[in-house]
Amino acid sequence: MITTRPLKLALAMITGSLLSLGHMTNTFAQEDNDVAVFNEVYRNYRALSEQGNWEEALPEAERALELGLAMNGEEHRNTAALRYNYSINLLQLNRTAEAAEQFAATLGSYRAVYGNDAEELFPVYMDAGRAQVLDGDDNGASGYFRQAMDIIEGIYGDNSFEYARMSLECGRILLDEARSPNARRFLLESQDVFNATLGADDFNSAYASYYLGKFYVNTDDFRRAEPLLLASLPVVENNGEDSLPTAVAIRAMLVAVFEETSRSEESTPHLLAIARLAAEIGDEDPVAPIYQTAAEYPSRAARQATEDHSVTVEFDIDAEGFVTNAQVTQNTGEDAYAQAALESVERYRYAPGLIDGEPAARENIEYSVRFPRPPPRR
Repeated sequence: MITTRPLKLALAMITGSLLSLGHMTNTFAQEDNDVAVFNEVYRNYRALSEQGNWEEALPEAERALELGLAMNGEEHRNTAALRYNYSINLLQLNRTAEAAEQFAATLGSYRAVYGNDAEELFPVYMDAGRAQVLDGDDNGASGYFRQAMDIIEGIYGDNSFEYARMSLECGRILLDEARSPNARRFLLESQDVFNATLGADDFNSAYASYYLGKFYVNTDDFRRAEPLLLASLPVVENNGEDSLPTAVAIRAMLVAVFEETSRSEESTPHLLAIARLAAEIGDEDPVAPIYQTAAEYPSRAARQATEDHSVTVEFDIDAEGFVTNAQVTQNTGEDAYAQAALESVERYRYAPGLIDGEPAARENIEYSVRFPRPPPRR
């Protein structure tokens, strides 16, 4: 039977552990002046971080950590929390390498204070993993996420709602931030637990299937992606207005699946549905390609390129979302660029226009295809 008791852990990403100022003041057994200086620095840090002013908060976080170390030493829960705050601040500023280093030190402090498997380490492992992902080390991130999941398993079990939810979160971060192959294991675990305990018709199960399908689309495994996306779609679409953007994303992925497997006719109903959903949720810019292919860089031109080039293509979109009447209107390079851009754009698929709820053509659409200068050969 699935566990559903409330999760006590701090689950929000990139929040840190803001300490209680009163608690800090009462536990520091130091000279009054030291406490007064710390209180002022910490008060400034807390106010700035709550405003989201991370640039100005950083020196205050660093100074608060220095004062905390001087008053309490490294193996103290207040010092551990101050180091956590400093790590979070670095991550908010996208100083990922420094953040990853500080999170490693934070974990050392937390282990010394609370033990290796304590519940208090869970949010630190999650944020440390995110720092590693953003710093380009998805293997290191996976290791931290695995340790976080071990804590969840120890508290709730590996067939619990909490376990499935956090496994999905780990997979989501690895996929969205790094397109890491390591995401698959977490996403599979999440889907298995949700399906076994809640059933395939539950929204959580459908959302896990959607993310696993997204993983397979990103790895060009369209055979595995298709049934997952098709199964998740009706559940997501019937989950209310807030889920409609996810439904649009699922249909867009299905368009990619059908286009990549030479089944363009099966894309068409999804493109029409996207047009109607976009109108329903108030999408202000529906004239964007739902499916597009990268233009093939002309090989001879690539060898000779010394600058970026762009090609503007003008075209119409018919009532089924196909590109028609495409022609080049502007080209900053030689003819080979124009031909490559034209061949690419002619394969795009769009959501059609709507007139009184019925699909309609769009005319005089422009799209610019960029050809960045290739990196120099070594």
